[in-house]
Amino acid sequence: MCFGIAFLYSGLVRFKNSISSAFQVFCVIPLVSLVWYLVGFSLVFSEGSTLIGGRQFFTGKGLSFSILEGPVTDTNLIFFMFQMTFAIVASIIVIGSVLERWSLKNTILFTPIWTLLVYIPVAHWTWGPGGWVKELGGVDFAGGLVVHITSGFSSLALTLTIGRRKNYFHFIEKYNNHLILMGTALIWVGWFGFNGGSALQLNSQFLTAIWSSFAAPIAAILTWLFVDFIHTPHRTYVSHISLAIIAGLVAITPSAGYVSMFGSLFIGGCAGVLCNYSVRIMHKVFKQDDTADAFSSHGICGIFGTLALPFFLNDESQTIFNKTEVFQANFISTLIIALYSFCMTLIILKVLSYLLPLRLTPNKELQGLDLIEHGENAQNV
Repeated sequence: MCFGIAFLYSGLVRFKNSISSAFQVFCVIPLVSLVWYLVGFSLVFSEGSTLIGGRQFFTGKGLSFSILEGPVTDTNLIFFMFQMTFAIVASIIVIGSVLERWSLKNTILFTPIWTLLVYIPVAHWTWGPGGWVKELGGVDFAGGLVVHITSGFSSLALTLTIGRRKNYFHFIEKYNNHLILMGTALIWVGWFGFNGGSALQLNSQFLTAIWSSFAAPIAAILTWLFVDFIHTPHRTYVSHISLAIIAGLVAITPSAGYVSMFGSLFIGGCAGVLCNYSVRIMHKVFKQDDTADAFSSHGICGIFGTLALPFFLNDESQTIFNKTEVFQANFISTLIIALYSFCMTLIILKVLSYLLPLRLTPNKELQGLDLIEHGENAQNV
């Protein structure tokens, strides 16, 4: 998924920022991995308070290196690495909202702080032992609250703070649509592991998650095209098909292992409509410049998928969850996590603004980050 996002970002921006966009993705991977190894995993999954975990697994202490035959446990190295990828993906999504205006230095400073102050607390609240969302009865199968709502609303805070690209309303220029399609394909394949792997074993829940991860995006593609045919009948951008797929995947993620076959199609179809209209409104009404449309695809669809979860449970899941209780808990959790992610990101950006400029100068933005930071172009012909 990370490599797919690197291709996607590289294709979404203009030629002069293609290398920079992919490079920043690759820099996020070691930064978040180090934070996760040192303190992150422990602060999420060890015993602590309702707000944050303890120090049990600092620097990997106490993890099991045994080869398991049964379900993966939360103290096994496999689980440690699997959950690390969630933290990495969330951070990459946030960075995607301000590509072409945001330097590598900003990414290097912002990413570890955001992981520590936003992702890790929310992950503990939702998945950690004693977390308040978990105790409240909130349900998030594979990251609707933890990954998508946090990154979506943090992206909104970033775009509002950093502002629009120069001449934003006068260009519709992307470097490479084939990179967008290839990146989206890799993301989709990776998402089968993202959702299916969250079952932690090969069982009926795993198969449900795999089906859902296929059904929701295909439904989202069809409904996105339907909306496009209504509003722009002679124009459907390739990048919008990518957005439709991601919107369907995001919306189904909170319920992927619990939802019925029809439910996955319905949730995905609704996500295609919601994301399409959200992108139109954010661009035309609010004049938001979100390079990867992270707020619409992750924030809005993450909220919808989290709230839709209790209404489309399969027969097995209906014996486990009370629909009313789950909806109430998810509704409260969604509001608090969205507000927390947005406000905490604003605070982080305010502090960082005293250390270095948050945005490129107009001249650097005009020249492009590929030459400024890397001294080379994406192609030499």
